[in-house]
Amino acid sequence: MTHHTNRHDTHAPNRSQERCRLAALFLLAAASPALAFPAVGGGAAPTRQAIASGDFYNAADLQKGAISPCSMATILAPGFAGGTVTAMVGPYPTQVGGTTVTFGQIAAPIAAVGAVNGQSTLSFQVPCEATPGSQTVTIASAAGTATLDVAVLPASPGVYRAAGTDGTLRALAVRQDGSFVSLANPARAGETVTLFATGLGPALPQVGTNQLPPTGSSALVSGSVTVGYTTAGGTAGGAAVNYARLTEDLIGVYEVSFNVPKDVATGNNVVFSVGVLPAGGSATYYSNPAIIPATSTPAGNTPVVSGISDVWTYVKGVSPGVWAAIAGSNLASAAEVWAPFISGALPTSLGNVSVTIDGLPAVIQYVSPTQINVLAPAAIHQGQIVIVVTNNGVSGSPYQVIGTEFLPAIYCNWVAGTAPPVFHVTAVDPVTGEYLGDVAVDPRVSRPVKPGETIDIYGIGMGPANPFTTNSEFTGAYPLTQPVTIDLGAAQVAPVFADLVAPGLYQVRFTVPAGTPSGDQPIQLDFGAIRSSSSVYLRIQ
Repeated sequence: MTHHTNRHDTHAPNRSQERCRLAALFLLAAASPALAFPAVGGGAAPTRQAIASGDFYNAADLQKGAISPCSMATILAPGFAGGTVTAMVGPYPTQVGGTTVTFGQIAAPIAAVGAVNGQSTLSFQVPCEATPGSQTVTIASAAGTATLDVAVLPASPGVYRAAGTDGTLRALAVRQDGSFVSLANPARAGETVTLFATGLGPALPQVGTNQLPPTGSSALVSGSVTVGYTTAGGTAGGAAVNYARLTEDLIGVYEVSFNVPKDVATGNNVVFSVGVLPAGGSATYYSNPAIIPATSTPAGNTPVVSGISDVWTYVKGVSPGVWAAIAGSNLASAAEVWAPFISGALPTSLGNVSVTIDGLPAVIQYVSPTQINVLAPAAIHQGQIVIVVTNNGVSGSPYQVIGTEFLPAIYCNWVAGTAPPVFHVTAVDPVTGEYLGDVAVDPRVSRPVKPGETIDIYGIGMGPANPFTTNSEFTGAYPLTQPVTIDLGAAQVAPVFADLVAPGLYQVRFTVPAGTPSGDQPIQLDFGAIRSSSSVYLRIQ
């Protein structure tokens, strides 16, 4: 059995998971002072006994009076049932906690009701049918009913924000690989970045109140959208906008994609803004200034890490002695494989690329512009640690990840066409050396595994052995220091042995229970609180 650490395929980021993460941020932004509601006017808004027309704000950046058709809006006023937040991203209900909002006769979808800075708040979507100008708005709640004349603008751009690690509210900005712009990983000149906003006006094709764009369509903003920024010289500039459109699954939220200009200012709080000139209009409307960390250092010169997972089943994370795949961009100048394995110390540099995990140099087996395969050092800690990639002398920003005691994975192959991915194990007959499993997935396989026979499987991420060597080749087999069992179908099987047999590679021998049913049986390495992927199967017949 070969090491198979030179598997170069990558598992594409789960876009739906990214969307769920963003959706959670937007819901929190509607109810949490840590994300979107700083004190208004320098302090908590004074307590009053009635709702006024001046209590309407853009939900994204709290620009006062900035509401428009289809935009997400917030009322900051007393009397709403605090602590009630809708448990969905949309479509939204038109009544939450006994509270309703109507524009004329049209009910507004309510996203959240909660308490912020000692004041109750109500977040909702302005009905798309509302026309610019003065609108009669009725708010009914447990505190009573208020009817107001409220100004509705043709457009009211506002940029969504989230608190950084220093507590400062900065724009939610995401790269093409799904990673967030942050203090540790600023937006770089030449990168494509997406901001999230509301209030950009009508889109084509038209999207109604409480609706998402039609499946497969791109609902582009009908007006002209601009992104302003601060240059290195301190002046205002305009960034090239790639598109501005409604998001696929966040009601009332737009995504604005633009290229970070080469002359962008460098700093943690570089000012950006979004403007929109509505179709047929004569005035441009602007968001409040939004800040993001940015640098004029070109993206092409700096490695950017977007994730790390085991190399076989793509489970995210890292553990001592695991073969892991680091994903990102600008990680190396070209693809290069270290082979064959040699005696003695293992390389910690390949193609002018090096990696540290928890401050310790990692063994490198494969590099490419988008992936690096590494052997995590034995001495890394559990808990939050950082990964730093250096490419041709340029180090990227530290990437934070949670280290665990184990990150187990069984040697297997992806079943083509499955998403989420499903894997089939290739095992070995310890007597004949035959490969066993599913021939349709691995052409080297001779036959399925038989009930009652003893087989070998291979693993990674199985934790410390005695001794635990990750920086050099060795001979022999070292037993694990922690017990492991094999979960096969409904059975739990103790191994004959489980040993570290090469750097990062473990051999596990066990006997398949005689009564194991034929078919594809789920198989996991079980360390108690931590198990290997549940999407791995062993063919039995």
